[in-house]
Amino acid sequence: MTYTINPLRILKDNFVYSIEDITKRQSVVIDAGDADAILKNTKGSQIEALLLTHHHFDHVGGAQQLQRAGCKLFGAMADRHRLPALDGYLRSGETFAVLDKLPVEVLGLPGHTIGHIGFYFPSLSAVFVGDILFTLGCGRMFEGDPETFFQSLQTIKSLPKNTRIYAGHDYTRANIAFTRHVLENLEEEYCLHDLALADVQAYLRKWENFVTEAITAPAILEEECRYNLFLRARTPAEFLMLRRRKDEF
Repeated sequence: MTYTINPLRILKDNFVYSIEDITKRQSVVIDAGDADAILKNTKGSQIEALLLTHHHFDHVGGAQQLQRAGCKLFGAMADRHRLPALDGYLRSGETFAVLDKLPVEVLGLPGHTIGHIGFYFPSLSAVFVGDILFTLGCGRMFEGDPETFFQSLQTIKSLPKNTRIYAGHDYTRANIAFTRHVLENLEEEYCLHDLALADVQAYLRKWENFVTEAITAPAILEEECRYNLFLRARTPAEFLMLRRRKDEF
């Protein structure tokens, strides 16, 4: 079977993704802030399932419309009281299959919200992380605590380094600016341990070449582990300091 991952930019800066079995013309979608845009983008492919990372409206606003069109909804058991009515309830650590035989691992990624989950497709070397992690950045800590958020980042870091990261928003331009601010002021020297400033600047320039494009996903985990300041944080305290600085930036 051959699968393709199709990113779609919706609303202001959200990303949703469809994974399509191009032989059977069936697909599974991750998050659904705009059902009309998704249905238009997947025209000709039957949407089998919608996987929800968390309850925020820009990720679930189109879920019920897709459900009425025949799509099955899956989301976190822990967040069932805040999600649309689900057809399947998922728990961190479990593996299930979509598109007949395509395995998906459910990752518990709390921190942005308590019930946040992600979806890792090992055979596709792809992880869909919602709003816990972005290219060169991470999500706001609306719920939970620094230790919880930090541990979620470690969960992502533990995946194979060739994993492609598909995030829920394009905040790349702002994250480039923040990274430059931190490194140029050298206020957090730990960020530069074992890392040459010139290498970071080269990575930032790489992404600057993409920020005018409609789609800036995916990032590669190995590169993000090296250059994303939030993934480089070595302790919850270091993570919290960076997160607070970004909130104020």
